[in-house]
Amino acid sequence: MRNKAQDKQKNLVGEIYHNFHDLFSDLLAPLRNLLPSDTEIVPVMKYEDAIRYFVTDRPKDPKIKKGIMLRQRHRQGQQFMQSFLDKDNQLVCQPDGIPYGRSLVVKQFDEELQEAFGDQDLIIVE
Repeated sequence: MRNKAQDKQKNLVGEIYHNFHDLFSDLLAPLRNLLPSDTEIVPVMKYEDAIRYFVTDRPKDPKIKKGIMLRQRHRQGQQFMQSFLDKDNQLVCQPDGIPYGRSLVVKQFDEELQEAFGDQDLIIVE
């Protein structure tokens, strides 16, 4: 049987998630237009490959503290964006103002990455 403290904690976690999700949803539209877009369509994005990108393609900018993965429906599958955040969860940009990162069209995600997303559209990688 659940007690009031557990219910309160669950509600607080839900509220924090919704605030966080709203913040990143607001970032999604401009980020989509700013990130370089590869014309290549990726048949399957694997969790391992997505995480590897944050290691092998991480810019040498000391402000970078986290990575972010976002997904959105696309007429050819899913638009999959990866970018970098600072300690305040703000996008880290190149000197020309364009955020570091990439945007791809993905036909499908492997099981591990699909499970990581669950029913959400963003993942923070620390």
